[in-house]
Amino acid sequence: MTDFTWELGHISDALKQGLADRQNSILLRPHGNIWGDKTGNFEQVADSILDRLPTEQVRPFLSVCLGSYLLDPRKAPAFFPTWIQRHTAVSEILGSDVLLEDLKMWRWGRAAFPVVDELENGKNDTIYYALVAVSPSAIPSLVPSWSATVLNADALDAVTIAAELVQKAHPEAHFYFWPFINPKKPTHDRSLGLPVYLSLTSLAIGKQIPMFIATGEIDCQGLLHPVQRVLDKCSKVFNKNYKKFIYPDDGSCLESRREQKAIGVVTLLESEIQWGIRKKTTVIDDKDKASLVIYLHTICLTIIGSDNMPNVLISAFDTKNEELPPNIIATHEYMIVVDLTKVKCVNPRVNEAFASFLGKKICCHKTESLNWLYWGEGYNLIQ
Repeated sequence: MTDFTWELGHISDALKQGLADRQNSILLRPHGNIWGDKTGNFEQVADSILDRLPTEQVRPFLSVCLGSYLLDPRKAPAFFPTWIQRHTAVSEILGSDVLLEDLKMWRWGRAAFPVVDELENGKNDTIYYALVAVSPSAIPSLVPSWSATVLNADALDAVTIAAELVQKAHPEAHFYFWPFINPKKPTHDRSLGLPVYLSLTSLAIGKQIPMFIATGEIDCQGLLHPVQRVLDKCSKVFNKNYKKFIYPDDGSCLESRREQKAIGVVTLLESEIQWGIRKKTTVIDDKDKASLVIYLHTICLTIIGSDNMPNVLISAFDTKNEELPPNIIATHEYMIVVDLTKVKCVNPRVNEAFASFLGKKICCHKTESLNWLYWGEGYNLIQ
């Protein structure tokens, strides 16, 4: 993972050789080991770098130092907080009214997302990074005040939707997204949605963000949409030695590329399983059930409309510990039932619509008094 092997000493040596222009990409890659093995010389090395850096690189340098510190304060020089606050206000770097002591209380991780943007001066085919954080207390804003300089409206909307969906499942959590993106090459890629969603969910449940990369658009209903250039993104991901590439299934069959572990998914639930934040064999708890019901609720809104929603009952069942409705066989670890009995004027093809949205086989149990759609999730109980 060459993106995360650089140290401050490397920048210092490059600047002495007059190679300042080659440091731009390094300053967009925060990681917890930038200090090297000579943390006692940090202040001398860092100040010498600031003295030699061109003016336009000073702020990115201070940003990457702060970001690297927050990823793992234990590895940083003890006097780093004093040093950084002597050179700049932390709130100016973050674009948010926060104190360094507050930032240290947040749980931080690094998210990655491949972009293929067509720009006026050529193609931006790269992997960008962002630091993401979760806090139990309120955060002034989701993104820095300067985020519009590196994220256009579509990209920012993708980040916002992802954070809102995670917060529905984890209402006690508050999130922050700090992009490390070249302002000369801002991104307009809506495919940030899926990697941001998965990364924030990892932090919300107390897990580290894995060395995986995802791409994909998510809409306000929590539905996944295919994105362009997945083959190009897949190649870039594995050139950087990431272990898995998750993308919305679009028929491109990247899974057939044996040298790369690409996984096509249809739903957010499937992407969570592949990301490692939801296990197929884990019995769902009340929070998981609530998340499933919210997810199905948004799909119902799309399929049958808001007027019918008061008459829809969505239930999730742990089949090992809970009794299913009559005439439904437990085929999976947990089952979801949508009761449409009281809904007026249901289109006969509504089950096909659910199957299309979910990418799953939908079963129907319909009598004179009942109208249920149901399907299974998790571990398959029927071999």
